[in-house]
Amino acid sequence: MTAKAGFDPAEAQSLFFDALPLSPAERVELIERRCGADAALRREVESLLGWDAQASRPSVGTAPPPTEEM
Repeated sequence: MTAKAGFDPAEAQSLFFDALPLSPAERVELIERRCGADAALRREVESLLGWDAQASRPSVGTAPPPTEEM
């Protein structure tokens, strides 16, 4: 038996992809409008956006891009 997530995963995914291209202020507005009182959905979407932001940043200690030698 699986535990119910408390939100519709398809709605969370849809909202995540809709929010990605927006500015931070626009994201807040979209999330507030689409989540309403659904705190579980809000947490999930904010978590997904947080993970995406971390994945988009270069890791500490990554090698710089190679340079062309002349």
